[in-house]
Amino acid sequence: MDFKHEMIQFNDDIPIKLYNGKVLSKEDPNHINTITKHWHSNIEIFYIITGSIDLWVNSEKYELGHDNLMAININEIHSSQYKQNGEGVLLQIPYEFVKIYYPNIDGISFVCNSTLKSEDGNKYSKLKGMLKDLECIYNERKDGYILKSYSLIFDILFELVTNFSISKPDKESISSRKNLDRLTEIVDYIKDNKKLDLSLEMVAEKVNLTPQYFSKFFKKYMGISYIKYLNSLRLESAYRELINTDLSIINIAIENGFSDVKAFNKLFKNVYGSNPGEYRKNKKG
Repeated sequence: MDFKHEMIQFNDDIPIKLYNGKVLSKEDPNHINTITKHWHSNIEIFYIITGSIDLWVNSEKYELGHDNLMAININEIHSSQYKQNGEGVLLQIPYEFVKIYYPNIDGISFVCNSTLKSEDGNKYSKLKGMLKDLECIYNERKDGYILKSYSLIFDILFELVTNFSISKPDKESISSRKNLDRLTEIVDYIKDNKKLDLSLEMVAEKVNLTPQYFSKFFKKYMGISYIKYLNSLRLESAYRELINTDLSIINIAIENGFSDVKAFNKLFKNVYGSNPGEYRKNKKG
């Protein structure tokens, strides 16, 4: 399943985005093994029923396996990598929707991670049950399903606010917004120009920072070096073209900003376990 970054298009009938079913299937032709660092103004809940996934949130790595659940806060920088086929539910609730019914959302953050050893696993049971119910109700779409879906969304939010929220200092919110505004400018520019010969110095100049400060700033808040992030964006774009088009591997490599085919092949093999030609043949075979 292909997860979109930052700009989330929500379901037409209810104000959420719900991914469900076999969200970890590598047999899906649109499957992407690794989702690059990104953020968005949504509360995001991962519930892994079976299978496993690695999540990085603010540079911390978490391994979610059987019956694990984790919530990601609004504007937290995160990425993911699917490890083992399975089933799960991914729910995204937009900030604007939550803000209407819970105006204090800016003053709290959620600590909701069932993998933490200090956590009581029992307190997650209700939340897991509601996520399963929401998936079932929405998939079946029986008469009145929208009413029940709204009810479950509010129940989920109530559970998060009541049992998983902590107060957030005002200064932290202000500092976070300032850094996110700068990161947004940087990342938007990189995404728009990732297929060009985009040096660190060029991006630093664009956002009026010295190369040295830019390099430290980017690594501190993204948890990854500039060049690794750039290459991950290029690889993600190249993967889609490899699977969904008949373009030659040379064209895919060059058109996506790689210096040559050798560099593309090496990075692709490190991530997907085989070179692009073999991978394409196996997918289409």
